[in-house]
Amino acid sequence: MNNEQDDKLNKGVKEIRNVIMTGEEKKRMLEYILNSSILHQKHTRSPYVVYSFFQKIKERKLVYYGLISCLVLALGGGTVSASYGSLPGNMLYPVKVSVVEPIYSAFMFSTKAKAQYESSLAEKRLIEAETLASQDKLDLLKEEKLNVLLQTHTNALKKEISKLREDSSTDNEETEDDITIEFEAKMKAHARILNVINEHEDNKENENNGGESTRNKKIIKAAENSANSLRIGDNNKEKETTSEQYQKRKKAVESLINKAVTDVKESKIKKSRIKQKIFDNTHERMNEAVKSLERAYEDEREENYKEAYKKLLDSESSAREARILLKAGIRLDDEDDRESEKREGGEED
Repeated sequence: MNNEQDDKLNKGVKEIRNVIMTGEEKKRMLEYILNSSILHQKHTRSPYVVYSFFQKIKERKLVYYGLISCLVLALGGGTVSASYGSLPGNMLYPVKVSVVEPIYSAFMFSTKAKAQYESSLAEKRLIEAETLASQDKLDLLKEEKLNVLLQTHTNALKKEISKLREDSSTDNEETEDDITIEFEAKMKAHARILNVINEHEDNKENENNGGESTRNKKIIKAAENSANSLRIGDNNKEKETTSEQYQKRKKAVESLINKAVTDVKESKIKKSRIKQKIFDNTHERMNEAVKSLERAYEDEREENYKEAYKKLLDSESSAREARILLKAGIRLDDEDDRESEKREGGEED
């Protein structure tokens, strides 16, 4: 029986892949997917329905997303691939955020994996904002769209963190700390990068018109709020930290800081004004990481491991933030190099 079902499934997939659609048909199909109310519906469970495995599948919309996956295949894999690099304002952006990303999320079954995925999506929204801001294309409509998505990812992450807290094992506490620290570092680092980009654009505007800039900075505030809504160390407020837990974390933080220091020393960023500012922020966060670690050592000497552990988390967050800032500076360098190559290629032509 299973072989028969597999054969039917494989045959169905082949038939879908062999579907040939006209450009107009693909356009209508795409509009149907993007405008589907099912994507935005919230399922309300009847009190008379027995909660079962099949009900759970229905709530997770796996069947629906499976259907959408088939429709995307019919549209062509190029549509999905092209959507990956799309930005707000692009026709394929709704495909990415309303179809492709939810499909990936629907097939993640561990709480840790879901939390990490929502954290990565939140960071992706801020990188998209940076790209638009650096091109001076981050208008109010796009910014509002990104704000809504950022809040959605943050709320989803909070739900997964709450699930981790329901199981109060030591492993889950450490997993929560790992995820929360990484998220806080991402939000704060990208808020700083956006602020640097905005200041740079503000200076250009002021030089051109001598007026005061009205550049909108809602996305920066949204990123900072997301970081503050998941403050590190919250799960340790009511619990004592053992010496073993502290020593394990201390070793990891010291290793992270040493790597970050090496990365900063070995980096070779061409110092434009905007990249210099990001590099200055990197040094500032590294200094704060070292100071927080020293404060942790002070509490350790007094055997106050609970407070020492919290300061370790502060140190780790700052170190991670520094590494994200450094990567952003390198990414901007690479983008500049690509733009220079394009200009040189154009001049040669």
